[in-house]
Amino acid sequence: MQIQVGTNIHEFKRQLKKVQHKQLPFAYQEALNDTAFQAMRAAKKHMRETFERPIVGYIPKGITVQKAVKNKNIDQMMARVDLEDFGDKGQARRDIMKPHILGGTRRQKKAERLFVGSGRYLYAGRDAPRNRYGNLHNAQIVKAISDIGRNTDAGQNTKRRKKKYFAINTNKQRTIIMQRNGNTATPFMVEGKKPQYKKRFQFYEVITKTARQNFPRNMTRNLRKAMKTAR
Repeated sequence: MQIQVGTNIHEFKRQLKKVQHKQLPFAYQEALNDTAFQAMRAAKKHMRETFERPIVGYIPKGITVQKAVKNKNIDQMMARVDLEDFGDKGQARRDIMKPHILGGTRRQKKAERLFVGSGRYLYAGRDAPRNRYGNLHNAQIVKAISDIGRNTDAGQNTKRRKKKYFAINTNKQRTIIMQRNGNTATPFMVEGKKPQYKKRFQFYEVITKTARQNFPRNMTRNLRKAMKTAR
């Protein structure tokens, strides 16, 4: 899910004097990096304006920049804006955002496969406790998997008779994971239809627009800077 925006650097080169060509790789590297960070900030701003919790508490940190490395052959220089494809606290940010960027459905979560099998989906119960990002607590999900006996390693499943979590099936053959709270029980996770997402986060569009608007002035500024510091 990376962004690559073409530049008009070769048209720019034709306008340079001989002495300026020597400083071009340095200026181009700096301009690419400046532009990439501007695009990253624009994408984060757009995300915060578009989403509420839990997205804005976790996802913006995953929009990253891979800086350009100086190379005499400027055609091989590239700065990249991307979404992290690993999850430091759960599902990878790229997987979370892909449906919002492209539309469509999302990947089934591991807990869903364990609880209800392939191709089925679960949603948080209305009154289920959430973390500060608005998600179910991972420790509670792990506990529910153990209580209901869904661990692939049976030795990790809860052995005692009375358990905090248990599963029931409705008349429509939908599964509900229940959570005991003293003498009462409330829905912790509820099975529902396959989720469908509308395209709402203009990731590519925001970054492309920002890059095209800012690169020319960044290139001009960094070339002037390079000429002042040239030896």
